[in-house]
Amino acid sequence: MRSTFKILFYINRQKIKKNGKCPIMGRITIDGKVVQYSAKEEIEPKFWNPKEGCCSGKGNECRRINLRLDELKREIGLSYQKDIERSGYVTADGIKNTIQGIGTNEVTLLKEFDLMKEEIKNGIGITHAQKTYYRYGNAYNVIRDFLKYKYGIDDVEFSRINKQFMEDYHFYLLTVRNFSTYSIQNYVRFLKHTIERAVNKEIIYRNPVRRFYADGRKSSRRWIPREDLNAILAKPHPVKNVNKVRNLFIFSVFTGLAYADIYNLKWSDIRTDKSGYKWIYKERTKTTTECHIPLLDIPLFIIENFKGKKNTDKVFDFFCYGMYNIIEK
Repeated sequence: MRSTFKILFYINRQKIKKNGKCPIMGRITIDGKVVQYSAKEEIEPKFWNPKEGCCSGKGNECRRINLRLDELKREIGLSYQKDIERSGYVTADGIKNTIQGIGTNEVTLLKEFDLMKEEIKNGIGITHAQKTYYRYGNAYNVIRDFLKYKYGIDDVEFSRINKQFMEDYHFYLLTVRNFSTYSIQNYVRFLKHTIERAVNKEIIYRNPVRRFYADGRKSSRRWIPREDLNAILAKPHPVKNVNKVRNLFIFSVFTGLAYADIYNLKWSDIRTDKSGYKWIYKERTKTTTECHIPLLDIPLFIIENFKGKKNTDKVFDFFCYGMYNIIEK
């Protein structure tokens, strides 16, 4: 529902100056909330028309003041319209601050993103994992590159972020960066999280892209064909480290465990049942649900090759996630 909005100019007759003039005041009313401010002009009471809210004289001074009051009306109207379009929420105090130059330095996207990164960094090991900090750092770099590529700017105010901005960002991720569907959805999620944070901090009053959802390329398959798996099984890699990654990939295929689950897999998670078969009993990293996975011959053979090679309780020693994805068929 649109706000009730009124602008009025009047003179303060209780503050007549030595030159016989009274200060001209402005009054903004929005939904019954009234704020007053100085128009930084003054006029003799006899030249003021209280009904019209302007000067009634015909001299140059009166014409100049009336032009200034008209300019103030336009500034107030533009500020009101901008707040409506940006956030759907407008206050008399906010408009007053804008026309008086108070708080006009808007908080920008990358500055707020940077603050959020620092908070995540300070919470590593308490509320966040180290990987979360790295992921938000990557997201920051991608948004920064997008702003330079698309708009030729170093940062952007939250007030300029709208559905078209998100469409442009999505298209950039899809075409220029050539990211996968999963990556696109993640990068869009990081950006939406930053915008929602700005809403919570009352930097903006609503999330203009709350209902924006990222689509990517439709994948023709979500599993590895048997012939591809057989090719990987039949061809150990001559490079020792890459072959280790190959074994971890095979282990993931046979157990269904994600990278994070294998990374955190401990010897204490492996149990033997009454029949002598080994099982993995562990809590999934992402969903926190417990899973019970039988260890077949191939993943059991891989685990046995790692046994006794580390002083920690973890089963595997790991490389970075990028190295984990290097699989030669």
